[in-house]
Amino acid sequence: MGNKVSFSVSSRHSVQAPSRTQSQASLPRRPASCGSLYSSTDSLHRKWLRASRRRRKHSTLTNEYRLARTSWPVPQLEALFLPEYGIKQGVTERDFDVIGIIAKGAFGEVLKVEKRDSKKVYAMKLMPKSEVMRYNAVQQVKDEASIQTLLGHHPFVVQVYYCWQTRKDLFLVADYIPHGDLFTIWTLEAPMQEPVVQIFAAEIALGLDFLHSAGVIYRDLKMENILLDDKRHVRLGDFGLSKWLTLGSFTRTICGTMQYMAPEILKGQPYTHACDWYSFGVLIYTLLSGRYPIEAAIDHTAMADRVAGFYFKPLQELSTPANCLVSKLMQKDPKQRLQTLEVLEEETFFQELSFEDVLARRYAPRLIDKNEAEDSPAMTRIAAEKKRHSKKYQMDDLMFHDFDWSDVNELIDGLAFSK
Repeated sequence: MGNKVSFSVSSRHSVQAPSRTQSQASLPRRPASCGSLYSSTDSLHRKWLRASRRRRKHSTLTNEYRLARTSWPVPQLEALFLPEYGIKQGVTERDFDVIGIIAKGAFGEVLKVEKRDSKKVYAMKLMPKSEVMRYNAVQQVKDEASIQTLLGHHPFVVQVYYCWQTRKDLFLVADYIPHGDLFTIWTLEAPMQEPVVQIFAAEIALGLDFLHSAGVIYRDLKMENILLDDKRHVRLGDFGLSKWLTLGSFTRTICGTMQYMAPEILKGQPYTHACDWYSFGVLIYTLLSGRYPIEAAIDHTAMADRVAGFYFKPLQELSTPANCLVSKLMQKDPKQRLQTLEVLEEETFFQELSFEDVLARRYAPRLIDKNEAEDSPAMTRIAAEKKRHSKKYQMDDLMFHDFDWSDVNELIDGLAFSK
């Protein structure tokens, strides 16, 4: 009997617990071999630790880290990213084979992968949770996943198909767009012809208007984030700075790419979706002129000073309709800025286009026939553009590890549009 220990739940409630002094005096020194036995009985006298999880304070409504606390047994590091990044989903990283690296970003890298069952190629974004936490970007990556999952069905937006998480990483699987981005084309052949820019600009505007109508502010519209699919139509990608924001609402976060940031963002003022239309104006100016209207500064304060001292003057190389459009989009006062698709459609710059046909993707690049006469108007115009802008840009091998440059050359050799 001296070596046996018995315990009854009912007896624990009926017998008065001894004082701490009595317990210390009566209990023998714990043998090393019986550590687990004593530990199990001692734990029954402790308070139920999970009770603290059920406490609800006002701070849980404003603190995203406390908001993730749950009363079910999910680790906080996983609960933080729910429900956008699920746990133990039907699709995991084991269902894909890695083909190569597409690019590296702030939080991780983008991989070219192939799904084993369907053999379809995707782009997989891999983000370590430690990096996301270090940059305090939990809500940022959650918005990115939800926006592209819910709104990716639009013809000019990159679709996200799968999102999940493991203990250490976040995974986001989206469309693989293999034909480069607008920045690559612009770097090789800037400035671009107005008929080409008209198509690109109309498609971008339709995508931008769709996002705004759905309650999303993009905040990072630039050439590098405009991808080209196999039909040479644009696809808006990289929603890392995007945010759910209903039309008419304000936000204050200072973010974006220096050359494209609206004056109200740079000044730290509250801003609306109108900031995306300013970036759209900078984009059109850059595509048509071959240079940025304002070069990037070292920080947003210095950039704000540069923007304050900039006044748009019509460019000789641009047509009158193009100058008029850019001047309306780059208005410093957002209240005076062109910021709706309905007004944009009425601009003379787009008078030859039907936006309904653009949305239906009825305008497409027409590759010049290689047997076409060298003295034809199309070939003469392209040859003149190439002679005037012959400089080639060497991209970072890591950024475009799997990039097919033949697609770019093919696109540039026949960058003329027909309906």
